[in-house]
Amino acid sequence: RSFSRYMDPYVVQVLVQSRQEAKLGVAKAEVTIFFSDIANFTGLAESVEPNVLLAVLSEYLDKMSAIVMKHDGVIGEFIGDAIMAWWNVPWELDTCHTAAGLVAAMEQQQRLSELRHRWCQQGLPEIRARMGLVRGTVLAGNIGSHNRMKYGLVGDSVNLASRLESLCKRYKVQVLIDNQARNAPGATTGFYVRPVDLVTVKGRTGTTELFELVACKAHVDGTTLNDMYAKFCYDFEVVQKLYRSRHFAEALEALAAYQQLWPSDEPARLLRDRCEAYLENPPPLDWSPVEHIDEK
Repeated sequence: RSFSRYMDPYVVQVLVQSRQEAKLGVAKAEVTIFFSDIANFTGLAESVEPNVLLAVLSEYLDKMSAIVMKHDGVIGEFIGDAIMAWWNVPWELDTCHTAAGLVAAMEQQQRLSELRHRWCQQGLPEIRARMGLVRGTVLAGNIGSHNRMKYGLVGDSVNLASRLESLCKRYKVQVLIDNQARNAPGATTGFYVRPVDLVTVKGRTGTTELFELVACKAHVDGTTLNDMYAKFCYDFEVVQKLYRSRHFAEALEALAAYQQLWPSDEPARLLRDRCEAYLENPPPLDWSPVEHIDEK
């Protein structure tokens, strides 16, 4: 029991059942990777007493990690206020492991909303979390040195999931996922998702399509939120199609209607600014809608 408090119970179980000494080694695995981080944690740390900060952080990490594990996820590590987790190793789940990760992300945001309400009543600042999820192939196994090792993941998808978490700040959204997660089994029909941008991120040459994970359909089925989320996602997808096909005037017209309903939406504001700039100075014929983002 004590050992499992330092490592995820799944990993401990693998070690115990193998009856072998842990050795360095990795193997390819298809996984869903999750990163989360508390927004403006440095500011929070400066504004509250250390004992209060520790109590809040401990409760936050406890509640968030419990949700990940409830949905068969593995807590890889805590990095200050950040959480790294994944699905599908060391135990293989079915092909819907990405859907499990997406549900866990939505439940974490809901639980955090409840905690935030209580913490604000206690006079604490608003606490919000950014999350990034990616589906991809990694090397999974024991990494480190012969004297000190840990079970973990290595690969481009790990870095991309971390980048997506950071990009939530740019777009002012709570959860970003990539195209493979968007199109994973169980994810295509079970969630409200909208396309946010096409980007290349620092350290990668390939294009990544970013999607905002808006809601789990099962959580809003039968409520007024169901129709609202459907319109929120569908209408913005229409705008994106117009923008990406260089129909900037039509995209602006659609954005005007969209922003009347959701005036504070940051992806809509960013897209409007781009459309206005391209109408004033038309892009070359070989223009691409892919944005190049250099910051981490």
